[in-house]
Order: sequence, then structure tokens, then C-alpha cells
Amino acid sequence: IDVISQDIGRVILNIINNAFYAVSARIKIEEAGSMADGKKYEPKVSVSTAKVGDMIEVKIQDNGTGIPDHVKEKIFQPFFTTKPLGEGSGLGLSVVHGIINSHNGTIAHERNNPVGTIFTVNFPKL
Repeated sequence: IDVISQDIGRVILNIINNAFYAVSARIKIEEAGSMADGKKYEPKVSVSTAKVGDMIEVKIQDNGTGIPDHVKEKIFQPFFTTKPLGEGSGLGLSVVHGIINSHNGTIAHERNNPVGTIFTVNFPKL
């Protein structure tokens, strides 16, 4: 793929940082007992790549708290954040979206069953 490596590094780092935040938040919830199902929670963040047709796919998934349904359509908007005041500027995913678009790529997100989030980024292959 023909990309600016620093830009793509920034994209991946931002999504992974959000995933780390989500698994850390779920650890706090689990410790408080509000999501306990009798099993010990094991946080997991994974990154995979694949060639899918004429695209290169980067998939980042976590088993954190997930993205609430009522905010899914807003997450790429500038200054929107689900983090508490002072913990996020709301620019991260907006910048990510802009970088991916400037590389003629796409980004999508979905629920990771049973909880968590999967971000899928695709870039056109040369």
C-alpha cells in the first residue's frame, strides 16, 4: 500500500489507546461487581492484518466496555468523546477518520461479541 507510515502509525496507536482505555474501564467495572458473571475478566486487545480482495485490512479488536449504541454515529465527529471531562479531547477518532480518508481508505466499527469493539480499517492495494 502507498501510505505515509507516520500517519498510519498514528491511526493504529490512537485506536489501540482507545482499546486500552476500554479494557481498563471494564476492569474497574468488573472489580466493582456490576458486570461479574462468575468468570475472571481477562483484558484483550489484538491487531491483525489481511489481504481482502484489492484491499489491505487492519483489524483492531478489544473485549472492553464497547461503544454504547446511542453514540455510535457520533464517534468520528470532532470534539465528541465518551471519556470523562479532562480525559479526552474528542479529536482522536476524528483525526483517525481524516487520515484514513486522505489515504483513500475506509474505517468501520462493530460490536465484538459479547462485549468490546472491532475497528476495521481498509487501504487500497497498489
